[in-house]
Amino acid sequence: DSSIGSEHQIAFYVYSLSSSQSSGRIRIHLITKPTYSIEKCRAKSWTELTTSLPVDDNRVWRITKTSNPIGITIDCNDTEILNIQFSETTCTTNNWMDYWGKDMKKINFQGDTASNFYQHPPG
Repeated sequence: DSSIGSEHQIAFYVYSLSSSQSSGRIRIHLITKPTYSIEKCRAKSWTELTTSLPVDDNRVWRITKTSNPIGITIDCNDTEILNIQFSETTCTTNNWMDYWGKDMKKINFQGDTASNFYQHPPG
């Protein structure tokens, strides 16, 4: 229920099965021109989203990690808003593969001020 410009954030850590240490963190900041941050890839820098978020304040987010190529896709109300493939070109940190190259087994929403609840997809 967070409006664009509210300065709320969608924020979550991802974990592999074999580690209690996070494999990375993704944040989407709902400022006037929403931005995103991918930790352990882009050294905490913020990048403006190039796709507009749906106007509806009731947003359903779907987060998908791919392994070949290694990447993250984020959809909002069935609209793809972010599709990033991790590589030496897209990541500014040298050890991104040590984190994002692992299978994602768990998501932990921390510091999230925009979400009302979380649901694992059916199946």
